[in-house]
Amino acid sequence: MDHPSDPGGITNRGVSLRWLRSIGADIDGDGDIDQDDIRAVTPEVAAQLFHQHFWAAPGVHLLPPLVAVAVYDAAVNQGAPRAVRQMQAACNTVSRDQLMVDGDLGGKTLARVQALCGAMGGGQLAVCDIVITAREQFYRELASRPPKRLADGQVVDYRAFLRGWLSRTGSLRGWCHQLAAEGWA
Repeated sequence: MDHPSDPGGITNRGVSLRWLRSIGADIDGDGDIDQDDIRAVTPEVAAQLFHQHFWAAPGVHLLPPLVAVAVYDAAVNQGAPRAVRQMQAACNTVSRDQLMVDGDLGGKTLARVQALCGAMGGGQLAVCDIVITAREQFYRELASRPPKRLADGQVVDYRAFLRGWLSRTGSLRGWCHQLAAEGWA
């Protein structure tokens, strides 16, 4: 879906042209990265890119399952470093020992998330909920900013996306609760 206020530009199956260029992914193999590459993104290609860049490479798969689901969804939507920083900051709101909010899913962060899952009433689901809440707060803050004009003349107005973002996080929260009820946590 393409939206005039989306700074990611032309998008297909959640893959934006801006992101493809940032990772150097010439999907159609013609030597450049342009809208033809976006058109060439199949469901399988999108799944492979998302798995590689938002699950495996940042180490999201090392998190407890429900927390991993929440962080992975955030990573696909806003990039892995921001998703991990949001999780780290969310964990800091409920812990005396503060994590460095650096976007790195290293040993200290993994250990802290695991410890919080064991210490908080509600376990993984409680941590999942605070991570999703932090993401919702970020979206509300983005939408509260005045529209801005980019160097290419495009006007970015994040208010246009708030309802969709909150619908996505609401669905994610519901799915995480369902997974917890089914014994994932």
